[in-house]
Amino acid sequence: MDDEEFVAQLAQFSSLEQLTNISSGVDGLTTAMSRQELINTATYIGKDITAAGYGISKSKDKISDVYYEFGEEISSGQVNIFDANNNIVRTELIDGKAAGRWPYSWDGKDYKGKDMPDGVYNIYISAENAEGKPVLVNTDISGTVKAIQNSDGKTYLSLGDGRMVDFSNVKYVVNPEIKN
Repeated sequence: MDDEEFVAQLAQFSSLEQLTNISSGVDGLTTAMSRQELINTATYIGKDITAAGYGISKSKDKISDVYYEFGEEISSGQVNIFDANNNIVRTELIDGKAAGRWPYSWDGKDYKGKDMPDGVYNIYISAENAEGKPVLVNTDISGTVKAIQNSDGKTYLSLGDGRMVDFSNVKYVVNPEIKN
């Protein structure tokens, strides 16, 4: 091997070592940021939140709040509620509504009127406009944060009723002590 080839190989090894060090540094920074996010979100414990989501809970006679929103008037829609095994337990029709944000209250019963057991359920809402075209529907859930969890590099808020909310989906945070 001549001197030029040797110097070229040394330069390549040096570049490879620098890239490896940069990669290790980025990995360390990512881990540190994840830990910092976990520490920062700990301040959410005990606070009431509203977040994008579709999980609702039923505990005795208490059923968590759900809101749905769309940007245009709808002529009709439907609410479908699924149990933990993704079996549909209830479907309700929605009459025409103006664009905006609307509350939805589930009575905790299945399609036969039978009380469903306590647990976490999923709600999916679909709607269409006067021309029969689908309308995008966003759903928000709410609850009180009881714990914080980090899983696969993402931070989740654990609500008191067992639901998990991705931290990035949080829209509102309220201290229950100063609610109106």
